Amino acid sequence: MAVKELKLLGSLVYDSRTTVMTPADSISIAAAQRSGVVAVADKRRLFDSLVTEYERKIYNVAYRMLGDAETAADVTQETFINAYRHFEQFRGDSSISTWLYRIASNLCKNKLKQRKRRQQFETHSLDETFETEDDYLTTQVADSSQAPETIIRRKELGRQIAENLLKLKPEFREMVILRDLQHLTYEQICEVTGLSLPAVKSRLLRARRELQKLLLPYLRG
Repeated sequence: MAVKELKLLGSLVYDSRTTVMTPADSISIAAAQRSGVVAVADKRRLFDSLVTEYERKIYNVAYRMLGDAETAADVTQETFINAYRHFEQFRGDSSISTWLYRIASNLCKNKLKQRKRRQQFETHSLDETFETEDDYLTTQVADSSQAPETIIRRKELGRQIAENLLKLKPEFREMVILRDLQHLTYEQICEVTGLSLPAVKSRLLRARRELQKLLLPYLRG
C-alpha cells in the first residue's frame, strides 16, 4: 500500500510532488529555526520538501518494523503530523533524517506494545510486496541477462528475509532495519535509539546472528 501523495495535516494541505529537498534545505531549516524568523509560507515549503525526500523511507522503516502495510501507512502519516506540530523545536542538533527516524521508531514501538497488550498476532503475507528503498528485500527489476531461475530465487530469498525479519525481537529488528536496510551510520543509530555506540554494535551483532540462524534452514535447502 503506497502512502497517498496528497495529505491533510491539520490546516496544511500539501502535495509532495511539488518540491524536492536539497542538502542546503536541511541546513536552512536549522538556521531559520534558530533565528526564529520562519514565515508560514517558508515553513510549508520546507516541510513539503521534507515529505518529498523522506516519505518513502519512513514508510519502509515502519513497514519492516510492523509487517503490516496499513499500519505502516498510519505511522508514516503520524510521523509527519508530529514533525509538523513540533517543527519549531528542531534546532539542527541532529540531522533531519535522524529526527524523523526517531519519531517513526518511537511510534512503531508504541504500536508493537499496543499489539502485544491486545495479544493479537498479525502475520506478514508472503504474497504482499515488501517495498524497500533500494529493492534489497524484494524482487529486483529483471534485465535481459537474468535467467528466470535467478529471478525466482531472488524473489524467494526476499520473501524469506522479510518473513524472518518480523520474527526478530523488535529491538533486534530495529537494528537490522536502520543499519543494513536504511544504511544509517552507527552514530545516527545512537541518536535514533538513544543507545551508546558499544550497545548499538553489540545489539546489531546479535540481531544479525539471530536473522542468519532463522534463514539457515532455507539457505541449506
